[in-house]
Amino acid sequence: MALDIYERARRYLRAIGPATAGSGESHKVVVAACMAGHDFGIELDHFMPILDEWNSGNNPPLKPQELRTQVSSAYRSAKSPFGHKRTEGGPADDGPPPPPPPPPEYPPVAEVAQLWEQCMGVDEHPAAAAWVASRGLDVGRLATPRELPMARAIRRVAGPDHPAAREGTRLQQPRWAGIGSEKITPWADTGYQLLIPCFDARGVMRSFRARWVLPDPPPLGKAIPPRGYEARGLVMCNLSGLYLLRFGRWPDEQAERDRQLWIVEGEPDTLTLADMLRTTKAPERAVWGLYNGSWTAELAARIPDNADVVLGIHDDKAGRVYTDKVDRTLHGRVRLRRHVPKQQREDE
Repeated sequence: MALDIYERARRYLRAIGPATAGSGESHKVVVAACMAGHDFGIELDHFMPILDEWNSGNNPPLKPQELRTQVSSAYRSAKSPFGHKRTEGGPADDGPPPPPPPPPEYPPVAEVAQLWEQCMGVDEHPAAAAWVASRGLDVGRLATPRELPMARAIRRVAGPDHPAAREGTRLQQPRWAGIGSEKITPWADTGYQLLIPCFDARGVMRSFRARWVLPDPPPLGKAIPPRGYEARGLVMCNLSGLYLLRFGRWPDEQAERDRQLWIVEGEPDTLTLADMLRTTKAPERAVWGLYNGSWTAELAARIPDNADVVLGIHDDKAGRVYTDKVDRTLHGRVRLRRHVPKQQREDE
């Protein structure tokens, strides 16, 4: 049975191997990888999730916007015909259009849940607590949530109440909770020690954003997903945001004035807004936090018709990309408005 073009592109990228800074061949490897989508006849938006998988193994990975710029340039400047590699032992060009990309791959649900259970409260972790406080957030409030903790700190060794402590061993953490390619350094041994859970369109916790909390500059981005897995189709959220994902409607006991969804970008804005909107008397307004590549039509479908949706997204290049994606999937179905975050208004 012939491989589809998506799997052939994945195998081609694996054969190319990762790009390593300082090797002298890094630029050539990146260019070859970016050309693969064009050569196999895969539309750019369908190729990006495959390229993101490959990029996660680079040392260091390219920044998302840089990767997008390079692959867009490769598609525009290609001299060979679009899809010319499809006929080299694969499906013919005159066949039916290729299927949509396969569903995103996330870490095993059981491993995600186990790592989350091993984590400690933010107030128990000095570096995580210091980072939270530096954002103007109340460490105590973040450490004493109701049903949904917005963040936890990753634990390096077993606490006194953990079975592993009796053997004096370190906690076993999955290989995807680390950085590197051949030699994996666990997040717990780096500065990526604050975990924010990420949920799919059905409200299942499927992954994390690992946030750097040390004063030193991070080796990769300020926040990263699990190694080797996708981040597409996931959002960070508060308790009301999670309810919206799971049921596609507002809680019956939520006041009409509070039936509102805020969509923001990045971990700091998500945590800050969720803390600001938090209430002890009734369901708070819903918050969804986006990051690069997370927004999908499946997420958009969970928002009720005629909902009041506020985009608290920065008015910069990256923010306009987020806004365009959200607007295209919600336009005409909800009441959509923009809100420039206070910090950006002050900066301007």
